[in-house]
Amino acid sequence: MNTGLDGYKAEVYFQYQAMKQGLALSSPVNNLSPYDYIVDCGDRLIKCQVKKACPSTQGSFYECELRRTRSKKTGMKAYPRKLYKDGDFDFLCAVIPDGDIYIIPWGLVSDIKSRIILGGKKRNKYESFKENWGFIQVP
Repeated sequence: MNTGLDGYKAEVYFQYQAMKQGLALSSPVNNLSPYDYIVDCGDRLIKCQVKKACPSTQGSFYECELRRTRSKKTGMKAYPRKLYKDGDFDFLCAVIPDGDIYIIPWGLVSDIKSRIILGGKKRNKYESFKENWGFIQVP
């Protein structure tokens, strides 16, 4: 599994789905920003962080990591992954393998230090945010 490539696929899928919604997107020129896309909503700009959610080994749900990824060069010591902080992004956009995207406001995940659980047989607290493009629509 190539997590960098999988993450990139999730970003491209989000980009495609956002354009289908009629949203105008921009992205940073480099990988130094804590967000992946800026959505132009006319009177405001919204920062979106796209994350790929992975199937859990413990059940029929998905796990979405909420720490910044950091690539490790060969031979370098591994560094701890940084937590996101207030102002880094406005919405977490979690892409799960079946193609659904959860669009979750930062305020609902800001206190989480590792990962969130999405999908599954039981209704979870983020289910109402599945495909909820209304949060970032142009008025």
